[in-house]
Amino acid sequence: MTAFDYIISGLPDDFVCEDYSDMYMVVGNITDWLGNRSVKLLNRLVPEDNSYLDRSGNTCYIFSKEYADKLKSIEVTFDEKTEDYSGTRRPYYQLRGKPVSAEQAVEFIRRADSAFADFEYPKSAQPFYLINMCSDVFSNSSSNGLVHPNGIVGMNGIMGKYPDFYELFEEFVSMAMEFPFLDFVAAVTYWNEMPSWEWEKLSDDNYEKPTYYPDFTECLEIGVWVHDSKAEFLSPKNAAKKYKEYEKLYGEAYGKIYCDKRNGEPNLADFFAKCLEANGIIDE
Repeated sequence: MTAFDYIISGLPDDFVCEDYSDMYMVVGNITDWLGNRSVKLLNRLVPEDNSYLDRSGNTCYIFSKEYADKLKSIEVTFDEKTEDYSGTRRPYYQLRGKPVSAEQAVEFIRRADSAFADFEYPKSAQPFYLINMCSDVFSNSSSNGLVHPNGIVGMNGIMGKYPDFYELFEEFVSMAMEFPFLDFVAAVTYWNEMPSWEWEKLSDDNYEKPTYYPDFTECLEIGVWVHDSKAEFLSPKNAAKKYKEYEKLYGEAYGKIYCDKRNGEPNLADFFAKCLEANGIIDE
């Protein structure tokens, strides 16, 4: 099923879906349907300036033809109970993926990194806003991102507070649409930032956060595999299996790169200039 069909198929019967030459419109009274799966997804995926109330009190959601076609290009699948996902306070996750080219690294980082969020761009270089993932390559902290300037794809991170299925759907389907070259699995635990036993060590003056937890794949709550214009939502068992496969195929022996951008990255000043140039901010 495509992402578009998944959204539309769950709408209440009294909603009307109309396909025009330049847009797709969904119209219905959402007052009694705020808990409906498809209405929740519409409220997340359709920008506020693309929805309005008509004179009858119905909400009108407008998809541009381009956006609707992108949603129709992505296949989605769901293991049992993944659609019920509601995460812990700030879930710890690990992500591993197939390396990308230098050009693809620029394409992702120039649009998704927090350093470029406040720039004004031409239409061809619009920013991409991440929800629970991270791209923070140029900050002064040790944060990094799921795509590194050297093409490595992977990170150990913490999601925002209490993510749910709808947030994951929006974020991962959107990444599959906007960056078709990405091929990765994100495995999400039920840990709040770190294992409970790790919290107990924080008071130790010599504490150093590990880059590897031996029981990581035994504590998963959900996984998402993005690849080949697909977003597959995985059960804990399947998430662990796919994560181990990708860790074996693409995992870096020097694991600190997943936790700290200052390990193994190229000259960030040169890379920053490439991103600015790609965004039309400076000329070559």
